[in-house]
Amino acid sequence: MIARRIAILAASVIVATAAVAILYLWDPPLATSQVAGSAGGVQLKILSASIPADRKPVVTFTLADAGGNPLRIAELDQGGLRFLIASIQTDPETRNTRYVNYVVSNVPGRDFRFAGKTTRPALASASQAGVDTGGTFAELGGGKFTYTFGTVLPADFDARATHTVAGYATRAARAFVSNDAFDFVPAGGEVQVRREVVKTDACNACHTNLAAHGGTRRDTRLCVLCHTSQTTDPETGNPVEFKVLVHKIHSGARLPSVVAGTPYFIVGFGQNAIDFSGIRWPQDTRNCQTCHQGAQAENFKTRPSAEACGACHDRSDFSAGPNHSEATRANSTCANCHKADGPEFGESVTGAHTIPEKSKQLRGVNFQIVSFTDTQPGQSPTVTFNIKDKAGQPIEPSEMASLSLVLAGPTTDYANAVSENANRATPTDDGNFSYTFNAKIPDDAAGTYAVGIQGFLAAELRKASGELLENEEGSTQIRDVGFNKVAFGAVTDSVPMPRKRVVDLNNCNRCHETLALHGGTRRNTEFCVLCHNPNATDSAKRTQANGPQPPQSIVFNRLIHRIHTGEEQQDKPFIIFGGAPNNPQPVNLSEARFPADRRECTKCHLPNSNLLDFMRQGIQPATVRQDDTVVSVTQPIQTLCTGCHDSKAAVAHADTMTASGGREACTVCHGERGEFAVSAVHRR
Repeated sequence: MIARRIAILAASVIVATAAVAILYLWDPPLATSQVAGSAGGVQLKILSASIPADRKPVVTFTLADAGGNPLRIAELDQGGLRFLIASIQTDPETRNTRYVNYVVSNVPGRDFRFAGKTTRPALASASQAGVDTGGTFAELGGGKFTYTFGTVLPADFDARATHTVAGYATRAARAFVSNDAFDFVPAGGEVQVRREVVKTDACNACHTNLAAHGGTRRDTRLCVLCHTSQTTDPETGNPVEFKVLVHKIHSGARLPSVVAGTPYFIVGFGQNAIDFSGIRWPQDTRNCQTCHQGAQAENFKTRPSAEACGACHDRSDFSAGPNHSEATRANSTCANCHKADGPEFGESVTGAHTIPEKSKQLRGVNFQIVSFTDTQPGQSPTVTFNIKDKAGQPIEPSEMASLSLVLAGPTTDYANAVSENANRATPTDDGNFSYTFNAKIPDDAAGTYAVGIQGFLAAELRKASGELLENEEGSTQIRDVGFNKVAFGAVTDSVPMPRKRVVDLNNCNRCHETLALHGGTRRNTEFCVLCHNPNATDSAKRTQANGPQPPQSIVFNRLIHRIHTGEEQQDKPFIIFGGAPNNPQPVNLSEARFPADRRECTKCHLPNSNLLDFMRQGIQPATVRQDDTVVSVTQPIQTLCTGCHDSKAAVAHADTMTASGGREACTVCHGERGEFAVSAVHRR
């Protein structure tokens, strides 16, 4: 049976001055290298399905290894081959299609543990859809098989409706998993109706390899066949229908019920509840299109329903209020008020889900750095730039609510950053603006320096009613932010040498959609590293907030590794003091669960940039100072590796492998020719 328990882990993380959250849905399989003597891989392919006169569905399928060589069922895990079947029906109220599973059982509720206490179940029992049992396999040869279901379909089943049969196969202790699904019409003919609201590829933008229920469920086409309206968690009484469950999980800490003090959790497998109340999805939950992809991708706006919408808006009673019209409203009438499209911040679905920072009412801010000159040692650099709105019209620097230029160098590894206000930049004859730094390039500087630009316009937005839009703090001011640009100027190099790129912003935005930190003003990792350099700490804000000492390094590689390691950190809590300059606060960065396997370094890194052999030359140790006193100096390799490997044993090992003068011997074992090369130990 599939649906007895749900194995999804999740948590959240808040980064410095902006909420950045990471949803985790991963049950780690054994690495391929751990499967001794295995030919490797498993491929399940469903070829056809039918429902004969005895109404026991028959599915024909093949099994093969990764190389396409036929497999026998005996080569799979015990119980590692299961099938299920459901039909697509039309909800008479909403006219939405939905899956109805033919295999449904009644599951008793059991005592469970939550918040350190044993709690009685909310329901004595509940129905749950699942996989078929009691069926029979027949081998046809050449890796081809049939499975005849043990379940007998009802005599009145609709043979003209689209049916979907799906299955999963696992091999080598679930190191290898394959899912497949097949649509057919029992009465014959072409499939006319399909259901595809969310595609696995959309999930895997963050999760890489979606893997639930011990890693056996990896395809949303299979997930939706069990997570139907027929399935309820008896311990909590919460429905685990796919659209309800996934909406609630991704809303997490933002759920109105959670904000009001009621945690959202599912008991799932075992007797320990899984609390989703801390989740903060790493982008705005109004980005419905991020997940909604497929043939019915626009269902979220064209077919609204109380179940789907109420999963996020879970303090709204759509039948009689509160937080809704007092008049009774049925599912069939939702679209009468909530049209698919309409004015921003109005009652339409897209209007209500308008993200202020993406409003069409905003002018838009586009920076361009035209030149970066006077970068010789001892000189004060001059930056020529311009700002235009989305219509191509110029924006005066004085119009900007905030505008600053950041100077940092050298690009081999930034040592310090200087930020100066550029609102009073001088206009030039060609329509650009010029700003000369008060700061100077150090007399002993070498290599190449960089300059970056950041800033925003203050805007006010109007609702469809004409009222001013307010943010969560009650302010009507919205930041219209420009994307950070970075330029380079040679100091002693013959030509400017940009900093070696290690991470790809596009990789960040696969999860974050629009990376936006520090009030949304930092949106480019190439800009982030200017300030998050080896000498950067939270000392000033920690001191201002009277926080415990010593300060923490906030060098980019360590900070990002620690954030994404999150709850798996050994050295907890990991707290950085951040926030507004006039009100810094402690931020706990040890709560996240990365949505994929952290050994997959290229989830964030550019190819090979995570390998020790390819580390850029001139990288500096992370130095922490308190006032004028050096508190700690951590060598470069230890800085980045102990961001993830932060146990006392790992840190001690790194210390042992560091000689006097800061010479690290890490590459002897962990270089690409070493026995424990990074590429080898990080292999999934």
